[in-house]
Amino acid sequence: MYVEDVYLLLFMFIYTYIGALIKRREFNFTLEGDIFIRYLAYTSKEDFKKDLLKKLPHKIDIGAIFNAMPSMHHSVKNLAPEQKELVFDIDMTDYDDVRNCCSGMYYVS
Repeated sequence: MYVEDVYLLLFMFIYTYIGALIKRREFNFTLEGDIFIRYLAYTSKEDFKKDLLKKLPHKIDIGAIFNAMPSMHHSVKNLAPEQKELVFDIDMTDYDDVRNCCSGMYYVS
């Protein structure tokens, strides 16, 4: 499987999850070299797919749904989030010193 294939699968999952609210949903990409791009928003499914395949981010953060397109944050006076999900981000490496087996991202299956 090629990298582009993985990103296409990821795209299908994210777009299914986001759906019609993609225009007001904030995306953040972390690119190679720890380059962080914030306030990304897309007008269409194809724009999102094209940008995802062009940038191939190492990390994707899916942010809040805003009252306007997040990419317009310089021209919108009162850009504010309207909806957010509750997310728990647990990194397995944070528990290495209290785990009885394994380390890092590895665990007993």
